[in-house]
Amino acid sequence: MAVAPSKRICFFKPEKENDPYRALFAESEYIVSFETVLDFEFVNKEKLRAALFSESCGPYDALILTSPRSCAAIRSLLSELSDIELSNLKEDWKSRCLFVVGSVTLGECPLIFDNVFNVDSDASQLAVVIKNHFRALKDDSSCWKLLFPCSEIRRDVLPTMLRDADSAHLQLDEIIVYSTKKMDIPLTCESTIWWAFFSPSGVEAVFACVSSNLELWRPKLRFAAIGKTTAESLARHGLQPHAVAAQPNANSMLFAIQNADLKEVEEVGL
Repeated sequence: MAVAPSKRICFFKPEKENDPYRALFAESEYIVSFETVLDFEFVNKEKLRAALFSESCGPYDALILTSPRSCAAIRSLLSELSDIELSNLKEDWKSRCLFVVGSVTLGECPLIFDNVFNVDSDASQLAVVIKNHFRALKDDSSCWKLLFPCSEIRRDVLPTMLRDADSAHLQLDEIIVYSTKKMDIPLTCESTIWWAFFSPSGVEAVFACVSSNLELWRPKLRFAAIGKTTAESLARHGLQPHAVAAQPNANSMLFAIQNADLKEVEEVGL
């Protein structure tokens, strides 16, 4: 029996070993495919090392992580350390704070922290958590230093919010630890009813390749986003996403897409 069009989905991301997106969606009888649209290269390793070891401008009070790639950049650096260096670094950072977006990124962090602040939405909510935390600790002489490993295409939301007028007691130091490269997409998804996106940069990469054919394919396609930031990127292309995962994980994405599929069935009276 042919599979209904709504049961086909393409995830625009690399497929991991035992990828939960494949497993969960296959259990729900979706035909799943993956397309890698971005590649990454670790950069500024020596600068990151100096920051982690406080060799340049003194120790940091907190680490901010907003993507698994930043975690991977740190892990790559740690793999080059001696056992003594690694042990000392982990012990040194343990008593500091970790601020992170998403359980996936948290799970990828190679360092252990006593104080972890995790939000499952976006960088703007994380900025509020950071500001509230250090405002409670603030005295007239305090200046809290925050280390933010990121990519060259990171969004401006977090830096802007942490450098506004009421954040004078916060010093945000950004280090670009990975660069993002767009890849050629073979465009094997023309018949796929769902296209699922995981970052604004992924949206840009895909639509740079398909813009000339989008109007032809558009009646066949439904769009899903991993969160409101990615959904906003789709909207900038004039595409209102049909499903937006409330949290950055496979269960939330499946829930959003299944609800959208159910709504479509109800609307056509099937």
